[in-house]
Amino acid sequence: FVAKFFFDNEIVSEDLMKGMIICSCLSMPTNMMVVLAVGGKGDEAVALFLATVMNLMGVFVTPLLIFLYLGDDAEIDFISTYKTISLRVL
Repeated sequence: FVAKFFFDNEIVSEDLMKGMIICSCLSMPTNMMVVLAVGGKGDEAVALFLATVMNLMGVFVTPLLIFLYLGDDAEIDFISTYKTISLRVL
């Protein structure tokens, strides 16, 4: 909601606000999760497993989050998007 605050106070343009929202919906890269776990003296294997699961879930959850946050401005065809994503992932 920081992006919306910036847009409402005319600090950023509408396009930049939408870009900030889309970037916030993306999942964290696998290597970053593992690096943070190792740096915090956590279990590296669990971090790798969770990173993999979260990235696979993120593929399907990200379009839904973008639609929920942007509403009618999102212009996402869910059926086509999920069909394409499912064929590429599986």
